Parts: sequence; structure tokens; C-alpha cells
Amino acid sequence: MRTMTGEERIEFAVRFAATNLSHNREGDWLNLEDDLNRFLGAGADDEINVKLSESAYITATPEQGGISGRSPSEQDLHGIQADVQQLLDWYVGLGPAASSKRPRRPFRSIPITLDYRVVRLRHQGRTRGISVIVVAGKLRDCVLAVLLHLLAQQPAIPIELCPECRKVFYRQRRQVFCSRRCTNRAMTNRKRARDREQAAEIQNKRNKK
Repeated sequence: MRTMTGEERIEFAVRFAATNLSHNREGDWLNLEDDLNRFLGAGADDEINVKLSESAYITATPEQGGISGRSPSEQDLHGIQADVQQLLDWYVGLGPAASSKRPRRPFRSIPITLDYRVVRLRHQGRTRGISVIVVAGKLRDCVLAVLLHLLAQQPAIPIELCPECRKVFYRQRRQVFCSRRCTNRAMTNRKRARDREQAAEIQNKRNKK
């Protein structure tokens, strides 16, 4: 299985935040757990390589639900999703300091509990190696830590706020709205607004006669 790039990890996090988990079936929950582990690079064939600098990487070792070997519950996954949504809201400017023109979700802090270690890896015969930051903790805390590092590294990543439904989405090329539904709704609203303006102009002309 190919390791996800940083951009692919961020795109997955945005899709995960927007997913309606209430429609999940048993198999969907298992797939989501696998996807989160792959996001962390914790799959059987993956090595985490979240680049922090030219010579530093972050690796994550999640404890499932805090108990080794136990899969996260549906409640755990709902909680992870809510925290990812909160981080992305902050990223696009929906935090407490956001413009009053944008609706805000109630602000809440997001505590993260992790054990950090730094390890220097040197290749044989070379004096220069790389530094690896190893974080260990619950699945939720590892996911948030990796996402925070990724967002901090890539400020130009195309995460946007849909001007129609105010949902955070990952922009593709010149995409403006998060979905075709929002695009159609915006076009309909614009047409109605133009029709109202034209009707008002006609009525004004009639009143002046």
C-alpha cells in the first residue's frame, strides 16, 4: 500500500470532517479505522514520513482508544471527527476572531495529550542523518497532532470555505463551491436576485410615467 503524501493526508482529513457518520454501516466503521491508521502511516506496509523540515520527520504510534489492541468505538470516531472539524474551522478563519459576517461554531479548546521523543538516525558511513520526532498516545491525539503539523507546514494548501453552505472543503483547480448542489443553488439565487432587480427597475419606470 502506497504511503499517503502530505497533501493527500490533508485532503482525507477534510473529507472525513464533512462525512455524515450517522449513515455508516459496520463495514464503514472498519474502513474508517483503516483510513485513519493510513493517515498516520500506521498500516502494515506504511512508514510515516510527515516532513517537518529537510531533515526532520514526525512519526505517530497510536494506542487504539488508549488500550493497546482495542479498536476505537463509534463514539471515539465521532469525537475525532468533531475535533478535526474544529481545527479546520480555525484554519479557514471560523475561530473566535473571525469576521462577524461568517457564522461561528461555539469555540472550545482541544486538549492533546502525547508523549514526545526525538531520535537521530544516521546512515552508515555518513555523519549527517535525520531527526525523527516520535509521538505516542491515543488514536485521537495522534491524528490531531499530525494534522496540526501538516497544516502548519503547508499554508498554501487549497482548503476553502464554501460561500453557499459555509462548509470547509478541499478545492480542486478553480472550484468555488463545495459541491454541484451548492453551485446550482448559488446560480439559482443569483438569477432570482437579477429577476427581482429587473422587476424593480420596470416598476420604477412605470411609477415615473
